[in-house]
Amino acid sequence: MNELDRIAKINQVLPAAVTVGLGELTMAEVAAPEQTKINVDGYLTSEFIASKEDRWVNSDGKVVWTVCGDERPTDETSNEQLVALEPDVLPVQEGGLSIYGQTVGIAKNLLLAGMAQYGEPFYDRVGGLDGAIDKVIRFSAADSGPGAFRPAQHSDASKEQLANGTDSKEFCPHGAGALGCAYCMGAGLVTSLVATNDLVFNTGKENIELLTGEADDFEVDALRQASAQLASKLGPNYSFGREQYAESGMPVQVLEGKPHLAAQDTGYIANLDPHTVGQAGDIYRGDVAGVALVIRRLFKEYDLRPSLLIKSQILEAAAVRAALASHDISGDTSADPRRIGFGVRGNTFRDALVEIARLEQSS
Repeated sequence: MNELDRIAKINQVLPAAVTVGLGELTMAEVAAPEQTKINVDGYLTSEFIASKEDRWVNSDGKVVWTVCGDERPTDETSNEQLVALEPDVLPVQEGGLSIYGQTVGIAKNLLLAGMAQYGEPFYDRVGGLDGAIDKVIRFSAADSGPGAFRPAQHSDASKEQLANGTDSKEFCPHGAGALGCAYCMGAGLVTSLVATNDLVFNTGKENIELLTGEADDFEVDALRQASAQLASKLGPNYSFGREQYAESGMPVQVLEGKPHLAAQDTGYIANLDPHTVGQAGDIYRGDVAGVALVIRRLFKEYDLRPSLLIKSQILEAAAVRAALASHDISGDTSADPRRIGFGVRGNTFRDALVEIARLEQSS
């Protein structure tokens, strides 16, 4: 991607509130021909991103749940149960630390960034994915620093009704059938897609290049190698399923049991502001800066580069976007991640790294 193309795309996807100093191209000049669309060549328009700004809430001084980047809201009964369980945690319907796969996603991105930075032996150093998940659960359960969260996973009401064999939407720990979290059910496949599917990888790489301005990014290539190594260890059929949910002891959020929105009607927004977290509604979300901040704090001994942690999440999000597109309710089931457009809000990439460092120094 040449510099002119990068400026045009950044002007297209970044909200007007973010000052990036990238020349004289204006958003109006870039987006004017396509104002009726929300997705232009795989990127969300600035108008669409700005219209979703109310989906982000300030989390400073608050403890939040980790939530999936799923666009479906939590079932009302499940909301009430989580408030009763942890009354001092921000109610999940108001917002939570958003990442595909929730606690499992945090653990997997810890592994991917660590393996990219230190090599394949990092996998055993942490205890593999099972060890990483266990550590994230234990460390986050007592965390109180900036961006603190409590571990959780999710399903959805329709899947739990099937598992229960009744109208009950309660999580069924011993039932049969899939969970309502595609990431956890296909955790091995997601990693494999980044490693082996060129469309998925190149989409994620271009999304990262848009943010960083670096066409030849050794970290992105290292993350693909780490994905290949992790995929080999997990296997493409690895899942964190119903039995693992029950054994983990984590609370299970039950989302509303409705289909995902059509790809053309939604998008994925990466949040580069570590002071805010996403709220479920009608967009897919990733609080990539906030997740990087808490992983670095919970696992200080590894001193993982925040740039790797952010980039890893964006690569994984490209794989999930492809999986979601392949099951689109519109009838178009082409597994192209660009059909669910990519956008960013909150900060520039460099400003996000500076703010993470500032928060670490002040805590």
